[in-house]
Amino acid sequence: MIIVGIFVRLDAIAARWGCHRSTASRILRLASVPVYLLGSKTRGIVRYLHSDIEAFERSRRDPPHPKPDSRDSSPESAKIE
Repeated sequence: MIIVGIFVRLDAIAARWGCHRSTASRILRLASVPVYLLGSKTRGIVRYLHSDIEAFERSRRDPPHPKPDSRDSSPESAKIE
């Protein structure tokens, strides 16, 4: 498998987000961001694709719009008669 892209260290991600390495690792794991193990499994290094990190950050900045409430919440319905 050949992967073309820029790899990012966990330390760099944590510094970018202003959090501890373990926090950044937990966020990425819970968000299912792919991790790449380079080298041997026991003594290899952990890296993330920069494009995956940017995609995750974009998804957090631009959350999907909530569905409209089924009840009428217009200012007209709030009038007391």
